[in-house]
Amino acid sequence: MQSYGMSQILNNAYLDYVNNYLTVDKYSEHNNMSVEQGESFIKLARQVHIELWDGINYENKRGQLWITSHHIKAH
Repeated sequence: MQSYGMSQILNNAYLDYVNNYLTVDKYSEHNNMSVEQGESFIKLARQVHIELWDGINYENKRGQLWITSHHIKAH
């Protein structure tokens, strides 16, 4: 079984919202939250998503997309 940290759980929740829902109302309804709770949750999840992706660089090398992170040491 794969374990996830809280940051990864929030990131996945944000991506679920962005990719599968048009409104906070519907996301909140499907996840048993009030609209206010849904708005707060999505705001937090979005902040975590941005922080996770902030350390990633995109480099185009010979027509290929390479993704590197400042947080991961190269071996």
